[in-house]
Amino acid sequence: MVIAVLLMGLGGGVTYWIQLNRLQTEWSSWVPMHPAGIEIPAEVDAWESQIREGDAPALAAVAEWYRSKNHDSASLAAYETLTRIDPQNGEWWLGVVTVGAPGDRRKAKTQLSRARELGVPDAQMDFHMGLLAERLGEQVDALADYQRAVERDATLLPVWIRLLTLYRSIGDEKAAREAFEAALAASPDAPELLMDRGRRFRERGNWQQAWADFERVRKLYPEFEPAWHAAAQMLFQLGRPDEARGLLDQRLEANPEDWTALMLLCVEAISAENKAEADQWIKRLAVIDPAVGQQDWATMVLAYQSTFGVTPPLPQR
Repeated sequence: MVIAVLLMGLGGGVTYWIQLNRLQTEWSSWVPMHPAGIEIPAEVDAWESQIREGDAPALAAVAEWYRSKNHDSASLAAYETLTRIDPQNGEWWLGVVTVGAPGDRRKAKTQLSRARELGVPDAQMDFHMGLLAERLGEQVDALADYQRAVERDATLLPVWIRLLTLYRSIGDEKAAREAFEAALAASPDAPELLMDRGRRFRERGNWQQAWADFERVRKLYPEFEPAWHAAAQMLFQLGRPDEARGLLDQRLEANPEDWTALMLLCVEAISAENKAEADQWIKRLAVIDPAVGQQDWATMVLAYQSTFGVTPPLPQR
């Protein structure tokens, strides 16, 4: 009788250890292969030890770490494992699309749709989902993702900017106006929104209203250079050249090679048919090699030639 009990206990123990060994083998398979030549930090090494004990959240941390280091293959392997462990988690499906091979668009669309159906934890992920949808050519789905994001968090300005861009690209001005008003209500001092409104006023020739928006941004965010340029441009349009030059002089004191400030002053001198002053600004512009500005330079050269009947005194770019 005692022997039978011992055998029963022994049998149960053997079964347990066999099952545990199988589980540990499976858990170990969850750990992604290390990319060649990469040094694994202690933090990731600790997560991998936790994964081998069956800790799925540690696998999610490893997936995100590889993604942040642009090791997409390892990150994808981790996210694909997570979708097998917990196929009802939208965040894991979103991770798969984020780091997946870009060539298989049909597969990516299916996986993104799965993430959308299951839902993701926060508005930032809804935003990310919309960006991926746009990349896959799914504008309608992207709009829905962005709308869901701002419903969850109306302060996410980048989402509003994408919404505005999409609405305007499809010609839905009513939806764009409504989105803009909602965005501005949530973030009334957002420079992106004020600059956007100012530019639209400028396009319609509403110089005073445009200047008011640009000036507000300039005062709230004095480090934001485009607001200085735009405010000065509107002051020129409003017939207040001394104030405009004052703003641009301040910019040039802070940065003597401010390309836009110099170009505005040069164009204004050409408009006033002041060749001596235009030549002064052209000489300063000619020694700057801006990353952008070639088109501005070409336009200015044509305006100079048309006004003064000669080419600028320095070689063209």
